[in-house]
Amino acid sequence: MPAMRPFLLSHERARTALRELDFVSDTLRQIGRLSGVGPMPVTVISSDRWIDKDPDIAAKRADWNKNLQRNWLAISTDSHFPVVPGADHLSLLSNKDHAAAVAQAVTNMVQHLRHRRAYRPRAGRPSRPEINEN
Repeated sequence: MPAMRPFLLSHERARTALRELDFVSDTLRQIGRLSGVGPMPVTVISSDRWIDKDPDIAAKRADWNKNLQRNWLAISTDSHFPVVPGADHLSLLSNKDHAAAVAQAVTNMVQHLRHRRAYRPRAGRPSRPEINEN
């Protein structure tokens, strides 16, 4: 991706990546303590491909990544797992069509949350039936 080259090679990106790496163990520890978030909506957006010169390794890593991402779904009883076809980790934001799919997945989650809030029973009001979107 020629457009991404300046970003990928920048010193600022390297410094940011190192700072993020410093917090990975803390983040994993915090997440590991969660027994679940109940019905809180969780959307995990995943890429479809992994970039590697070896196509067999790329396919294996892509499958591994999707399986790893699916594990996050277990923390919520209301989870969604959109996979952006043809996307790799960087193209999720650098490719116009892939970024649009990511934005749509986020929009769908927000709309789903708004829909749930609109139908949440309130004191003195009868509850409305839940709508199954599956």
